Amino acid sequence: MKSTGKVGSIRYTLLTSRANRRITIRVGPDGILAIRAPRRVSRRVIEDLITEHREHLLNRIDEEVRDAHTYEDGDRFPYAGGMVTLQLRTGNDYRAYIEDDLLVVSARNIQDKGRILHAIKTLYRAEARRRIGPLVEQWSRTLGVSAPSFTIRDSKKRWGSCSKEGRLNFSLRSQALGEEELSYLVLHEVAHLVHFNHSGEFKALLQTHMSDYKIRQKRMYAMQRASQLIH
Repeated sequence: MKSTGKVGSIRYTLLTSRANRRITIRVGPDGILAIRAPRRVSRRVIEDLITEHREHLLNRIDEEVRDAHTYEDGDRFPYAGGMVTLQLRTGNDYRAYIEDDLLVVSARNIQDKGRILHAIKTLYRAEARRRIGPLVEQWSRTLGVSAPSFTIRDSKKRWGSCSKEGRLNFSLRSQALGEEELSYLVLHEVAHLVHFNHSGEFKALLQTHMSDYKIRQKRMYAMQRASQLIH
């Protein structure tokens, strides 16, 4: 069952279901809380929880709204370890490309943010595939495994994953990463073909081939919010 509500200035949507075993709260890019809860939990309990954590939630809302992209001229995006500035140009199609330190989007209608976002994601997807391919080959040779196939997905939470069948997935957001962070990400996923877990052996394997992997991992996780292509 889905409903909406407001506690002071904090808006929320509440989805209750028997499948939900606990209460979870996520702050959306629009600043609205998305709350999931077991069906037995009352609205009063939810609103009391919001009131109790009001200051923390307001800070999180401010962060999300601040980091959301406008998709207007001057908007800034992380790209290949650096930052590029969005420049919109009127054109006959919707196409994104890099020109020096500019992220140029040719658009029929520069007010159509949905199409502009799609063009940017198409660029990120293509460039992520181009950069990741050689790294998959490199780390597969190093670890003595067959180079697996991989896909680029529009994943908003995970940077990458490895299935039990040995297929690798990477988020198109990985195009935001610099070379060192991207190399760590690919090593991490290819290493799962050797150890399909996060055991001590898995971590030792990472340490053997990338002694500073923890530093790179930390830098990658620090990019989680900035890499979101949201509006």
